[in-house]
Parts: sequence; C-alpha cells; structure tokens
Amino acid sequence: HKPIMLLAVISLIESGDIWENEIHPSEKLRTIFEALWLNYVPKNSKYAIAPWTPFWHLKNEPFWHFKAKEVGFDIDTLAEPGQTAKIGDIRDKISYAYLDQELFDILQDKNLREILEHQLVDMYLS
Repeated sequence: HKPIMLLAVISLIESGDIWENEIHPSEKLRTIFEALWLNYVPKNSKYAIAPWTPFWHLKNEPFWHFKAKEVGFDIDTLAEPGQTAKIGDIRDKISYAYLDQELFDILQDKNLREILEHQLVDMYLS
C-alpha cells in the first residue's frame, strides 16, 4: 500500500496537481491510488484497495508528516496503535500530509523523480 501511495503522490507532482509540499487527502489522490493499485496488484490479491490506510500509516516513516488543523493536536489520538484513522477524522483534523523538504525538492526534478519511481516499482511491485 505505501509504495503505491508514494507513486500516486509522484504522479500528482508530475501532473502539477501537487506544486507545494502539501498532500491533501483528496478524491484525486484516491482515484490515482486506485488506478495504480489495479495496475500493480494482482486481481486475486488478499489485500483490498484502501488508499487511506497508507496515507495514515506513512506517518510511521521518517519522511512523511501531518499538519494538524489545530495547533498542538495529537494526531495519534485519531486511531489506536496499528489501526487506521477513518477518512472523515483525517479530513476533519488533518490539513494535509507533507514530505521532508529534501525529498520534496528531489521530486521536483523530473530525472530524479523517475529514478525514485522506478526504484519503488522494482523494490516493491515487481
């Protein structure tokens, strides 16, 4: 799930839909995620298409962060450890996700973006 979410973010950066370091839990992100899922995951997979699961759980990666709508709000209170926050709660309490600035800057370069995209596919989706 996480590599596909990252590929969806890369796709939205490439298309110009993400031009600043703000990844909103939008319908467009969901649509791109689902299209990529259908492209990379076998139809008989035991895993379901669930775009908000990786959007939420990427918070456990050192490069993915959330901007809460309320100053000081503890985002971890949205779900029990190991569980996924509901999309309604995510949209109510989180303005957007964002990447480490260095990674976001790398993704602005077409060649570097393509290298990262190929690495994600080769490592996790081949």
